[in-house]
Amino acid sequence: MKICYIFSNFHQTKLTGQAGIMFKLIQKAKARYQKVLVISNSNDDKSYQGQNLKALLLKGDDDAKAFLFSTFRLIKFLKHEKPDIVHVNGALMTIYFSLLNIFLRLPTVCLLTEVLDNIHPLLRSLYIWCLKKTQYLFITSIYMEKMLIKMGVLKSQISVVRLGLDPQFLSIQQPINEPVDIIFFGDNNRDRGFDHIYSLAKQLPQHSFQILLRYKQNDCLPELAKMEHFPNVSIQQYPYQEPLELKLSKAKLIVLPFRWMLIRPPISIVEAMALGKCVITSTMKGNEEIITDGVNGILVDPSDTKTVISRINFLLTDDPQRNKIGINARRQIEKLYNREEYDKIFRIYSLINRKT
Repeated sequence: MKICYIFSNFHQTKLTGQAGIMFKLIQKAKARYQKVLVISNSNDDKSYQGQNLKALLLKGDDDAKAFLFSTFRLIKFLKHEKPDIVHVNGALMTIYFSLLNIFLRLPTVCLLTEVLDNIHPLLRSLYIWCLKKTQYLFITSIYMEKMLIKMGVLKSQISVVRLGLDPQFLSIQQPINEPVDIIFFGDNNRDRGFDHIYSLAKQLPQHSFQILLRYKQNDCLPELAKMEHFPNVSIQQYPYQEPLELKLSKAKLIVLPFRWMLIRPPISIVEAMALGKCVITSTMKGNEEIITDGVNGILVDPSDTKTVISRINFLLTDDPQRNKIGINARRQIEKLYNREEYDKIFRIYSLINRKT
């Protein structure tokens, strides 16, 4: 069987996000299938072949322009390779390929890792229409499943799959010493609650904070500039001096006060829990699917600073309770994010291939 994966931003596969989720799926598929095809945009315009893999990379950081300007090249590639199944990631990419597939008529499945509240209602409606033309849909949270069913997608057409965790996060052993009290990792914007982290660092000068920035953004720049002068704060920007999993393993607490995230539940929460860390995060929809408050993590309203500070102070002084929560967190991730989740996808491939 020959599978073709279509997704955006191949150059971001080493970072947590949709490209990273797809890359991990591709690595699993390479070990299973005779040939795997990849179509994506990247910083470099090149095609290359490796063991069981052939990739068409379209030049451009802007995924929409890269795909639109290379449409005929993409069609030519697919007609030549004749994949048995095309696996498309993302709402907008699904719309794009569904329109092309009117002529190509290739069996198609979709993976949706992001919520749909950030796209125009007309595009959302078009996406639902396109889904009904595909063979199957994989999504990463029960929250998203409920939303899609309300929009008219059949439950029998959907599977929830837990994807995106790098196995390396489960292989790290807990360090004897945890020199950092609190770590925040991600981007410096309000969606990720960076202003909440600034407030906590300011009000808790007795605790050490480490900020690991993936991208430096314009949002919350004043807070970032002030934090650079806090004696209790260390700020590092990607690429870090050592692997992210090693840095996170040295923290007593991981605090991720998200307001909104595209992927639900956020992979960053999953990664921190996989390391056996006690995670303090928000009650954003989707988080409750992997965290039971007080059992394997802490769910809070980040705007209730008094309560958040109280829970931080308690957990930093109660090592047994903090460690117990971390142990339970790791067990939860081991249970949910395992090889069986990828096997769910591969079984659907086989069913579709037999039907066609």
